[in-house]
Amino acid sequence: MKIWIQSATGMGADPIWKDYEESVKKNAKRVARPDTEITWSGVKIMTPALERHYYFQLLTKPQMIENAIAAEKKGYDIVCVSCMLDLGRDEIRELLQIPSVYNGESAFLMACTLGQKFSLISQNPNLLEMMNRNVAKYGLERRATAPQSLDTTLEDLAESFKDPKKVARISEAFRKAARKAAEAGAEVLVPACNVLNMFCVENGIKEVEGITVLDSLSVMVKTAEMMVDLKKEIGLSVSRRYSFCRPDKEILRAVRKSHNLA
Repeated sequence: MKIWIQSATGMGADPIWKDYEESVKKNAKRVARPDTEITWSGVKIMTPALERHYYFQLLTKPQMIENAIAAEKKGYDIVCVSCMLDLGRDEIRELLQIPSVYNGESAFLMACTLGQKFSLISQNPNLLEMMNRNVAKYGLERRATAPQSLDTTLEDLAESFKDPKKVARISEAFRKAARKAAEAGAEVLVPACNVLNMFCVENGIKEVEGITVLDSLSVMVKTAEMMVDLKKEIGLSVSRRYSFCRPDKEILRAVRKSHNLA
């Protein structure tokens, strides 16, 4: 089984993500089956403050979508998007004939099987607002409680993989946010950023006062394996009736050519 995991970060291009990259690769390999082959891909141009501005996401999505299309052509069995914002979800799912799995969507759905209510915890309130829109889009508002913010940055999280002082500060902030989520009725906590998720994994934060902290990376990898199995064994695939109706091949080819896309 060959899995392509697409990140929204500058993995392989920007050295600030080196420690994060090592963490995700190590932990994805740890939970995957022995015969599962995983390829990671970042974006060539990562826009700062991606998690704060829709325009910057708009500039990033085409890179992710084109990489996903390329992955299918290279023979991968499935594409995963490891950005919790699920950037390019609708476009990729519409275009690819192979399955696709998304970090946020798979985490939210798994959280609903682990508890009645879940809460998002992220590094800043801007990102939480964006994540809440996805919760609503997926029809899960009634399963989500008040989200919580740590008021930190992606750069701080990236640097925390080798800075003990930042580990202590962010860990305490996370636990404080978790206690607030518990007061609001949360039974499952979803770190609403894969970098924050890996921070929790690396520092052994699996629960806070009995509340489960969901490891979204592991859930995404295992969901991907399941989706490939289901496609091979029973032919299960995405519905093409409405939301993810695939464009006509000739029209798609002509449109891509007009935009100078291979």
